[in-house]
Amino acid sequence: MKRHPLVIAAVLGALVASLSQTGWTQFKSAEYRYTAFAPPGWQPLIPNSHSFPVINFPQSERVEGAVLPESGAIIEVGPGGGTAKTVRDLYLKELPEGTVPTMDQTLLVPAPDPDACRTLREVGWDVNLGDADHPVFEHSTSFYCELHNRVFVVRVEYYHGNKDAKTLDALALTVARTLRISK
Repeated sequence: MKRHPLVIAAVLGALVASLSQTGWTQFKSAEYRYTAFAPPGWQPLIPNSHSFPVINFPQSERVEGAVLPESGAIIEVGPGGGTAKTVRDLYLKELPEGTVPTMDQTLLVPAPDPDACRTLREVGWDVNLGDADHPVFEHSTSFYCELHNRVFVVRVEYYHGNKDAKTLDALALTVARTLRISK
């Protein structure tokens, strides 16, 4: 199949313009040279130049620490820190010890933009935040990207059983597809 880069670039440009016009918020990190979009109604948790965490519940429900309400979620975008130089390095660093992924797959992203991820490694897992008698499972889905010799991750976290789980994972995937990483 013959690709038409100008047509594909125009379609992606239209997607970015469409997201802006439909209430998606753009975040740019000058320091880490990337941009991403957050879904409408999601609010920055702690905006900084390193990462872009957004929440889908009001600031009035925030408490100190990483506490989500039962129906809440957080999406965070940012570069892999420390010694992680590859998707595999970052994935192994972030997967909680002894945790078996509930999903691990590679997704192709048809994006001709040289600053867009060509593939995303999608990994999901559940962690018991409670104990054996009172389990409380938090679910994480991470989309890892390696581009321009740097590694980034888009992660969504919410409690296992959240009725909007599929929508939340789809939103995080859309955010991952909007990620642009400059040289």
